[in-house]
Amino acid sequence: MKKAILCLCLLFLICNPVMAAEPLPVLEKKAVFTVNSDVVIIDSQPYAMDASPFIEKDRVFLPLRYMSEVVGATAEWQENEIVLNLPNKTIIFKENELLMNNNGQYEPISVAPVIADGQIYLPVRYVGEAAGYKVKWDPDAKTAIICKT
Repeated sequence: MKKAILCLCLLFLICNPVMAAEPLPVLEKKAVFTVNSDVVIIDSQPYAMDASPFIEKDRVFLPLRYMSEVVGATAEWQENEIVLNLPNKTIIFKENELLMNNNGQYEPISVAPVIADGQIYLPVRYVGEAAGYKVKWDPDAKTAIICKT
């Protein structure tokens, strides 16, 4: 009997599909990222992330994957460059460089992208504003709020 139950349990585990993390939706109104939290609120709906935003050098950094998904960009890593492709523009960051290429126009930035724990993190304000969004910071709640302009 024990073997039958064990076999049934193993069969269930083997046949049970593993669900991958779903991509985040492009925001319609606003996205709220909280420092050190693995949950983002997009248009009032919570979504889990596998990496958390953090603060470094007085700037909030978001994981590349989630930042790009929220603003509707595809992201690529090409020879020490992070390329965000939006429908109407391209934003490029270079590793360890304090310049951002915003659709061919170079703009100074105060912090470069960060690579930590196998993830690429981008400074939220620079990416959000370059992508055409308004970015707000709530110091009490430690939240970065990205809104449609």
